Parts: sequence; C-alpha cells; structure tokens
Amino acid sequence: MRSRTRAGARQNSHSIDTEIAKLLETPLPAAELEKTRNRVEGFYFQNLLSLSSRADRLAHHTLFDNDPDLVNTLLSQYLDVGVAELRDTAEAWLRPGHRVVLHYLPDGNAPDGDDEAEE
Repeated sequence: MRSRTRAGARQNSHSIDTEIAKLLETPLPAAELEKTRNRVEGFYFQNLLSLSSRADRLAHHTLFDNDPDLVNTLLSQYLDVGVAELRDTAEAWLRPGHRVVLHYLPDGNAPDGDDEAEE
C-alpha cells in the first residue's frame, strides 16, 4: 500500500491488520472461493496461450521442481484448495509477529522508530 506520511503508513498497517483479523475470524464465503478459483483458472490458461509461454512453464517446472508434468497437474492442485486449508494457512503464516513492516517515506516524514517497534 502506498502512503506519503507517517500517519498514512500507520493507517495502512492498521487496515492490513484488520483485514487479516477478519480473514482469521470469518470463513471465506463459498461464492468468493468459487470466484477466486475461476480467476486462477482463467489466468492459468491465459498464461499458456502462446507456445513460448508453454515452453517457459515446462522449463520452469523442469528446472525448479524437477517435474515437467507439473504443467499438466498444477491447476488441479490450485483448484483443490478448500476453505479449511486457507484458514489453516492463514493461521500459520499471517500472525502479527511473523512479518516485517517496512516504511519507505519521502524525506522529512521519517518515522520516529518507536511506533512499529512492537511488531
């Protein structure tokens, strides 16, 4: 998120914390999950439209995953993710103390250094 002032940076951090808390407390609605699955599927196939993109994906999965066939199975792995797995992953990774907060502000707006020290 972009901010040009210290107060704006604090507000952005607060907004992110609020959204993470909502994600952890409220299960993702089925309609939202289905919408996300549709977008993932669309992006996945759009990325494979050109021959060079398909070759790039094959090379990527061969080099980094040692599994060129992953290009054929990866989409089903994405689409198989359910609400429970999302919640478990969010609980494991989206903890307040499990992150780095970096405020990059223009000159004259440098943070005091104590307002984010507890994170």
